Amino acid sequence: MEKETAEKAEEKARKKERAIQITVIIPVKPPEPYLDTLIGEIHQVLHGTSHEILVQAEKGLGYAVGIGVGKSKGDVIVIMDADGSHDPIFLPEMLSMLQEYDVVIGSRYIGEGLTEDSFFRRKISSAYFKLIRWILGFNILDSMSGYIVAKKEVFEGYEFPHGYKFMLPFYRRNFKYKVAEYPIIFHQRKAGKSKVSYSEGVRVIFQSLKLRLLGG
Repeated sequence: MEKETAEKAEEKARKKERAIQITVIIPVKPPEPYLDTLIGEIHQVLHGTSHEILVQAEKGLGYAVGIGVGKSKGDVIVIMDADGSHDPIFLPEMLSMLQEYDVVIGSRYIGEGLTEDSFFRRKISSAYFKLIRWILGFNILDSMSGYIVAKKEVFEGYEFPHGYKFMLPFYRRNFKYKVAEYPIIFHQRKAGKSKVSYSEGVRVIFQSLKLRLLGG
């Protein structure tokens, strides 16, 4: 009797695992004081939809995302920052766009998208992104956004770089999948301090030049 009960419990767990539709991956560099609040917001927005949330703390943001994708059980992957800058309220619309597209980017620079950064920082960021776009030769306006909704299949065989702009090689080499941008409000960090340095921005420029020169 106990064996039968255990088998039923295992089968129920397997069915629940197979039923997961969405995997939300949150790469984090501890401590991240807003994380628990964000997880609660995601559960609220995705209420009624089968989903799981994976918090990945491996060193290297791109590497952490890659580990999360490898562990994921959902057919749809959502990638979000842990600091509250990516608002889960935009998820339903971004998810619905997967009926037509393979990858949807939460974008600050398309349509009514915007950022809460200062005027000076917005101008610097805009110029920086235009430079990256020119180097890599694609038309994505917010190619360095870390707010991504995608069909899991697009990541098959993709090697995530360790850096925090982990999608640049994908956009550069993508000749198969349809990519769209959805306007979001990019909030200022809700708690804690930013862990991204200016040196990382310089490194991204060199990474982009390397992709361009090597034909990647």
